Amino acid sequence: MSITLTHPTAGAGGTPLVLILPDALIWSDEFAWKQVEQTTEYTSTGALVLEAWAKQAGRPITLEGGVDYGWCLRGPLTTLNTWAAQAGQSFTLTRNGTAHAVVWNQEAGAIQATPVIPYSDPLPADAYSLTLRFLEL
Repeated sequence: MSITLTHPTAGAGGTPLVLILPDALIWSDEFAWKQVEQTTEYTSTGALVLEAWAKQAGRPITLEGGVDYGWCLRGPLTTLNTWAAQAGQSFTLTRNGTAHAVVWNQEAGAIQATPVIPYSDPLPADAYSLTLRFLEL
């Protein structure tokens, strides 16, 4: 099933700008996020004080490719890099039919791309191993 990233700005003819991402990207931290935060503390009498709360947003979505899968061509990578440079802009990431409202996780390094075969003068059709980092809103 395809993975897409939709920019909210309308393109030509009023249609949204949609970028198709490599299907083989793996959501590497899908089950690593803690929905509930909790603190524990003991009083001077030895009683336990426990506080717990559900997080409202901020789940990381890291989509990773590898040495031999999840490659992205330089052309779409340039578009992704331009979109990541738009501070605070939200996007719709659709994976396996589920849409997620996301922003780029700039703190973690929004995009990491390594050329599959390094060239001194890369072309738009050259492939890159890709990692994309988002935060769910």
